[in-house]
Amino acid sequence: GVWTSNPAPLLRPNEGWHMNGAGLIMNSKFGFGLMDAYEFVRQAKSWKNVPQQRSCATYFPGFVKRGIASQVNTVLTFTTDGCAGLQNEINYIEHVQLIADINHNNRGRLEIWLTSPAGTRTRLLKPRINDNSDGGFPSWPFMNLHNWGENPRGQWQLKVNDLGQMNSPSSGVINNITLIIYGTKEMPFHYNQPRNYTDIDFNKIEIPNPAPTPPPQNSNPWFSPIPSARSAEILKSYETNPKFRDLVRRNSDVFNTVLNELMEENYAIRQRRKTHYYNQKEFFSK
Repeated sequence: GVWTSNPAPLLRPNEGWHMNGAGLIMNSKFGFGLMDAYEFVRQAKSWKNVPQQRSCATYFPGFVKRGIASQVNTVLTFTTDGCAGLQNEINYIEHVQLIADINHNNRGRLEIWLTSPAGTRTRLLKPRINDNSDGGFPSWPFMNLHNWGENPRGQWQLKVNDLGQMNSPSSGVINNITLIIYGTKEMPFHYNQPRNYTDIDFNKIEIPNPAPTPPPQNSNPWFSPIPSARSAEILKSYETNPKFRDLVRRNSDVFNTVLNELMEENYAIRQRRKTHYYNQKEFFSK
């Protein structure tokens, strides 16, 4: 549907259309446009299956908690290599999941934006005036399709805005984040096909500005990203093991404890080249 959808009928009366780093036109309200049955059938005649989906998780074991305050934009920048050179390497994004662990005494005031290395800016969370919960977002997954087709490598930016007023201030803390990227290593065959972009007024399309190329080493003192070579196994266990999934959903403390243990082991494997592996398969089968 992403490749065959037609945004033209929805473009003129509606605002908010933009193009991502892969050249796809989209809107947060209307997705990639109207489904086109003719294009479905036309491409189905020569369709080739897409490559195997992979997942790449970037953890931050060196994360330093960041405060959130009213009328203050908290901006975090970090880099990922898309698990380059590993079995779960990703060069073409299908969707992105940001897991944010945030404490806040009035979460309805929060607005969250994620910007990719290609410059695609997506609002993951908008303010909600009727949400006065003080529960924050404990290990909360936010999903984003707007980066479809982009390369994940480079500098990402996360912006958390607290829109509370100074006469009624609110506050919180970003405890940690995890970026999980889903996609393929090889380019899908249909990416070679022309897009369904006839009758498009490109003057109404916002074009992203790519993020600057980061230095060879991450100079941001807040982060120490470690892409996990075994992240695919962890995510698969979460999806296929009901006991573990239920435990994670009902107890964020358990999730954080397990995640920290796995991150420490990944750090040892990737940075220190140790040969000892944490037996995740044995753990998740309990």
